[in-house]
Amino acid sequence: MRVEHRSLFRGRDHGRVRHLFVSARHRRAGLGRMLIETVIDRARHHFAALNTRAPQEAFGFYARLGFTHVEGEEFVTHRMVFAKGD
Repeated sequence: MRVEHRSLFRGRDHGRVRHLFVSARHRRAGLGRMLIETVIDRARHHFAALNTRAPQEAFGFYARLGFTHVEGEEFVTHRMVFAKGD
């Protein structure tokens, strides 16, 4: 898993989750949720938003965690925007 810093995206700093996968035999045990919640907790202190490009089968996972589905952006399928002061 990597979290990258991306700036200059619409004038704000955006983080990006890349290469986060849980092997099939370990899915549905809360590991993915734990990893992403940790990333979100740390990212909110450094970024205005957090982006990811998820495979179709993970769309529901990111939606349940509070990410919004994004259309029309080649490298972003989901985004979580952090409120000021988070």
